[in-house]
Amino acid sequence: MHNPSRLTPLSKALMLSQMFRSRPSMAAMGLALCMPVAGQAQETVADDSNTTGTVNLAPTAIDSHYLGTSTDGTGSYTTGAVSIGKGAPQSLRETPQSVSVVTRQVMDDNNLTSLSDVLEDTPGITFQYRNFGGHVYTSRGFSLLAESFLVDGIGGQGYQITGWMQPDMAIYDRVEVLRGASGLLVGAGQPGGAVNLVRKRPTAENKFSITTRAGSWDQYRVDLDGSGKLNDSGTLRGRMVAAYDDSGSYLDGRDSRTPLLYGIVEADLSDDTTLTMSLRRQEQVINGYSIYGLPRYSNGQSLGLSRSTNLAQKWNRHESDMTEVFTEVAHRFNEDWTSRTSLTYSQGGFDQNIAYARGAVNPVTLAGSNFQGTLFRKDEVDSVGLNSQLEGNFNAFGLEHQVTLGADWSKQDANTHQATVTRRTAVNVFDVNENAFAKPARPAWQNDIDTTEERAGLY
Repeated sequence: MHNPSRLTPLSKALMLSQMFRSRPSMAAMGLALCMPVAGQAQETVADDSNTTGTVNLAPTAIDSHYLGTSTDGTGSYTTGAVSIGKGAPQSLRETPQSVSVVTRQVMDDNNLTSLSDVLEDTPGITFQYRNFGGHVYTSRGFSLLAESFLVDGIGGQGYQITGWMQPDMAIYDRVEVLRGASGLLVGAGQPGGAVNLVRKRPTAENKFSITTRAGSWDQYRVDLDGSGKLNDSGTLRGRMVAAYDDSGSYLDGRDSRTPLLYGIVEADLSDDTTLTMSLRRQEQVINGYSIYGLPRYSNGQSLGLSRSTNLAQKWNRHESDMTEVFTEVAHRFNEDWTSRTSLTYSQGGFDQNIAYARGAVNPVTLAGSNFQGTLFRKDEVDSVGLNSQLEGNFNAFGLEHQVTLGADWSKQDANTHQATVTRRTAVNVFDVNENAFAKPARPAWQNDIDTTEERAGLY
């Protein structure tokens, strides 16, 4: 049998509510709700023999933790501040646009391993593939072009992001997506918005993780992430991230391999100055690569082909690579004023050889589609971006003001080589032969295009 003296306040409340169940009046309900508090107070002051009608409550402490900007390792689905654009990080409430933040926890929960995965999961953003390995992202009806993409708030690297290879998300802490005109925060660009990829940084505590994944169509992936201090005092910290993705595809004869290596080091040169340096190397090889979709009957009707149909030859191939070096010096003058200077240099490109098929199919003869030729293309891009800013607070006219002064500059040099070998070979779209003909030798480059884009600004 239960001992009433050992009942908890909650148990007493439940007993009282049972007693008053026959007459569920508002007064009875109010008494039942109040009793746990009274019972708890009586237990707290049970040793006080003087009943004066007052209750002495024990001291109460309320602890609050402000969310920082970093989301890695926090398990958070939001961030305390965003760093997209110029100036100091500011809260979402203080950012004069609609902003979504895809944190590290969201990427891990939803298995978002590429930028296209992230943006497809972001409200208001649409994504579609484009020929030659490019990608088109759209926000509020406008395409997000190269200048709309930032890395740690620095522009000049967007061509690699939109041009040929999806950035691997293993090295990023979060992705900040701003929808709407971004000129105030980013500078000249498209009115659709801007995307800022924020790198992972070293941590003061030692940690290491291994993540493995497996999925449909023979998709396998492993991620390694290690971080911690490199000396006893903790003034030197480092982080290393490695990933390898080996994936098949729903398309026949198509598969890809994507290795990634990323290292970053932070050194406290003094109590107020920190030097950061990082290196990223990412490669990708896609076999069975194609640039066109499937044909239709000449009368416009669908061929009813399986979605796995791939009009490519076995030797169709797309190879891409990217090497990126990042350096940053941050200095704190006092509690109110800080400066940050960042430099990013990247070099990359892609190499393609693609047999492509086109042509409507005659509904009677089932002929009409042909491999029309082989395209050879090689792109190379060198990019550099520099940003330097001073930010701080000061009091004037009885108010505290925040000011940011800075300058940025970026330059991209791109070179495109292209050649085509014309050779018409009939293709049976209902039973594609991936070895219909051998890969031809690449002729001399027929097109050689050089482009340079340079941007500079003060803010």
